[in-house]
Amino acid sequence: MKKRKIVKVFVMLFFITCLFSYAYQIGKEYVEHFWTGNGFIEVMRDKSDPMSMIPLGYIVGIDNALNEILWEHSYKVTPGQLVDVVKNYLEKNPGVRHKDIFTLVIEAFKEEFPEPKVPLMVPNPELMKNSGK
Repeated sequence: MKKRKIVKVFVMLFFITCLFSYAYQIGKEYVEHFWTGNGFIEVMRDKSDPMSMIPLGYIVGIDNALNEILWEHSYKVTPGQLVDVVKNYLEKNPGVRHKDIFTLVIEAFKEEFPEPKVPLMVPNPELMKNSGK
């Protein structure tokens, strides 16, 4: 009787280990695919998927961080418009969708919005040399 219980426990542990290993592999492939242009646009198109809101937050976050540094637009531009810019860029350029989504969002915004009027301040190397004297 004891041997039978031990065998059941080992079979259950083996089954659970296999199940977690399989789930990890599927999850890993899903995440790797999601962070490319191909995976991102699939999620954006499927409005029934609860994950479809993730692109909105991701795109708005990049815009909040880099607007007025790499591109410039009015603050009247809505989050929905930002998502449309990225979605249209991905649909117009299927040949680049294998790239990571961060790069593609930046490319889409740089194509759509003008460069900032005030360029990013870069220190003058000559001034930096003389400052130590």
